[in-house]
Amino acid sequence: MQLADFKQFSEPIVGACLGFEPGCVIAGRYRIIRPLGRGGMGTVYLAEDLVLGVTGVAIKVLHTGGPEAHSAINRFLREVRLTHKIQHENVVRTFDFGQDGESIFYTMEYLAGQSLQVAITNGGLPCSTVIDMAGQLMRGLSAVHAVGIIHRDLKPANVIVSSDGTLKITDFGIARSTSAPATMFASDVFGTLRYVAPEVLRGEMATHAVDFYALGVVLFELLTGTAPFIEDNPAQLILAKIEAPARSLHELRRDAPQWLLEGVDGLLDRDPDARMQAAQLLANALDVQTSYRSGKASKLLSATIGEKAVASVATDSTRMGSVRLRFSIANALWVIVCALLVFPIAQTEIFSSIEVNYVDNLFRLRGPATPHPGIVVVSMDEQSYMRLGVPLTAPWPRTLHTKLINVLADAGAKRVVFDVIFADASREDDNDLALAEAMKRVPTVLGAALGLSQRATINGAFLLEELLQPAELFETESVGIGVVGLPMQFGRVRAFPSVKSEVFPSINTLSEMAVALDREDTAPIPSDALLNFYGAGRSIPTVPYELVVSESQASLPKGVFEGKIVFVGLGLRSSTGASQRDAFITPYDQQTFGAEIHATAASNLLQQDWIRQPSAVSAGAIAYSCAVLLSLLICSLSGVALITAVIGALVLIAAIQFSLFLVGWFIPVVTGTLWGVCCGLILRTMLAQPFKRLHRSQP
Repeated sequence: MQLADFKQFSEPIVGACLGFEPGCVIAGRYRIIRPLGRGGMGTVYLAEDLVLGVTGVAIKVLHTGGPEAHSAINRFLREVRLTHKIQHENVVRTFDFGQDGESIFYTMEYLAGQSLQVAITNGGLPCSTVIDMAGQLMRGLSAVHAVGIIHRDLKPANVIVSSDGTLKITDFGIARSTSAPATMFASDVFGTLRYVAPEVLRGEMATHAVDFYALGVVLFELLTGTAPFIEDNPAQLILAKIEAPARSLHELRRDAPQWLLEGVDGLLDRDPDARMQAAQLLANALDVQTSYRSGKASKLLSATIGEKAVASVATDSTRMGSVRLRFSIANALWVIVCALLVFPIAQTEIFSSIEVNYVDNLFRLRGPATPHPGIVVVSMDEQSYMRLGVPLTAPWPRTLHTKLINVLADAGAKRVVFDVIFADASREDDNDLALAEAMKRVPTVLGAALGLSQRATINGAFLLEELLQPAELFETESVGIGVVGLPMQFGRVRAFPSVKSEVFPSINTLSEMAVALDREDTAPIPSDALLNFYGAGRSIPTVPYELVVSESQASLPKGVFEGKIVFVGLGLRSSTGASQRDAFITPYDQQTFGAEIHATAASNLLQQDWIRQPSAVSAGAIAYSCAVLLSLLICSLSGVALITAVIGALVLIAAIQFSLFLVGWFIPVVTGTLWGVCCGLILRTMLAQPFKRLHRSQP
């Protein structure tokens, strides 16, 4: 079966005509012929362009109604801007954009075909068909990446097979430009769970590698008719994708070529870097096996990945001759000037991420620290969800919260801090009243969330800050309300969630509220302070929710809650109910979640043991000094002396930094060190002047 025979799967897409009937004209130009289909954001119609006299035009009209209309418009406009950049045979093309009354729309090429989902059959397609499809998908995806876009929702339903067998990648509704700043937490999970890459589920920033993971899942399904992971439960599927390898293709498709099986396995690698290397190898192989209808995939992919620069330094050796450096005061000034570039370079995303993530290694080298003994976490973990029968997609039952508070009150807890949000309006029924009554038995602090809601217009967009507070019934019975926002940087929670809202400056963070009732003299948090994490996940004493409210609570150690501040919150690796927060990941070992982060912050406040950083001016001066030192060493010395001096300087810098970290100071030196080495190598090559070695005279 060749790809040209795939048209037998095609059949018309039918759907109700919503808003526009056949024959009506949009914007005085496009006459509706019939509806083609309806999606989450809009309805697509087949239309005739009355100006150009073209019949085969698809027009997508946005659904503007509903409570999420403003954010939908914003996503719709973003989809138009992103897809308009791409001109490629294997990506759907957009033509025009406009407005008709209160409706906005854009036009694109009409694809007379069906989605690739229809092709997924039990046992899989012939290898020749999958290879041709893989070549088209790789070239289309590489073209998307080449203009700086990450699709983030590649799946068979978003690939259309036209009547001539050409594959077209569609639906850029949640795509993101790599040059645009992220507007949500890095741990927000977009797309269909089956095709989401493991690093996204771990809370890391999405890169081009997430699209290649989705491509690997699509090819796996085309080859086998099944998914790489067959878990039905969402929580089990998430854990499997994060912790376990995908099923091997070698047992499922023995007739497939080895290079194809290894390529698909490589695309499903949990390591994004290894996945990108596998994508390059697979692209090279596909260029050999498939036609070059729209250029080589490997060439487009190389432009995305970039070429690694390799610098060579001339050294003294008997075989290669000698090197003399024209080093002078003028050249030293060049070193100093080039080192000044450390300041703008330190602000770039790649160097900032290296500097921030470098703290992980310092925490690991330091080892565990001791948290405050007066804090305990009750974890709403996966085991508790399963044993208590709580659906993953539903809010946590308030009857269980009532029972939990009563148990903690009987156990002598000092305070209960809910790291979940009761934002939905209370009906004041028996369950709500019982929960409010339980809060009177022990001081209870409730969580609130600061959210950004987007209101977009045709000409632009603006942001409006909102505060999601607990229902009035619970707010009245609590002793305090704290914001549960967790600021993230490069997929990690680093700093204290202590930024005050300009709209609600009187609302403190949840951690501050937890300790504010305990000590009035708590020191103010420095603006550049980092959270001091104590060790691996559950370094703060943690008790499963299910164990506290079940009959087996008698097995808990005596006094485990007595006189303690008890944080109650999520311990899952995924989003759960609508009234609960996502689970965030800390930098220590990627297994510490939201409730423990806030408990850690509270412990820092009680012990005043956060990690301090120098001011921006001092940090810049330190980085600049490192850059100048290493540049001068590399430009001044040669041979063994150069290697010894550079290694010694690096060891000394690392030793000083680690020694300061042990006493609670983080000194950023990575940017200055890396740029100093790079600057020194470049200048050494520029300043080097080879000359002929004098021959020894014969005796």
